[in-house]
Amino acid sequence: MLFPYQLIGICGFARTGKDSLARFLEELLSTSNQKCKITSFAYYLKKDIDAFVQSRLNISAFTEDPKEKEIIRPLLVCWGTEIIRNKIDPDYWIRKMHNVRVVHRSQGIQTIIPDVRFANEVEWIHSLGGATIYIERKGVGPINSDEKKYTKKLKKMCKFSFYWDNLKDFKHTGQTLVKDFLNDKQPI
Repeated sequence: MLFPYQLIGICGFARTGKDSLARFLEELLSTSNQKCKITSFAYYLKKDIDAFVQSRLNISAFTEDPKEKEIIRPLLVCWGTEIIRNKIDPDYWIRKMHNVRVVHRSQGIQTIIPDVRFANEVEWIHSLGGATIYIERKGVGPINSDEKKYTKKLKKMCKFSFYWDNLKDFKHTGQTLVKDFLNDKQPI
C-alpha cells in the first residue's frame, strides 16, 4: 500500500494548496489500486446554511465564484466556528465527519480531509490511526488572526510535513513532489 493510512487530514494556511495536495493524493493512491475519496468539514457547514444563504443572498454556499465566496465567508466562519464550534459543541463537525468515515471504512475507502483547522480535529484523526500532513508553500502566511491563532500550532501536531514552492508547471511538478512524498513518507 502506497500510503497505508485510512484517514488522512491536511492542515495549513489558506492558499498553500491543501485541496491540490488532496487531489494529487487521491489521483496517485487511486492509480495504485487504493480506493479513496476527498471529503471536507466545510461540506457539512455549507450544507447546513445553503438554503438560508440562497434565500437571502441568492448565492449558493457551495459557490466557486471568488466574489461570492468573499461575501459569504464571514457568515461561514461565524456559523461554523463562532456559533457551532465555540458556543454549541467543539466536536460538532467531527461527529458529522465521523459518520462518513465509518461508511468509507466499511467500504475499504481511504478518506482525505483537506480542511483540518483545529487541534481536536487533528487529535480525532490520530485517535483513529490516521495521518495528518502540514502543508506549506513559499511566501504564504496566515490570511487573518484566526488562521494564525489556530493553524500555526497544528504544525507540531502533524505526523508529516509537505512543502512546495510556487511552481511554474504545477500539474506535472506538483504531482511529482507528491509522488516523491508518498514514496519517502518521512515523519517529522
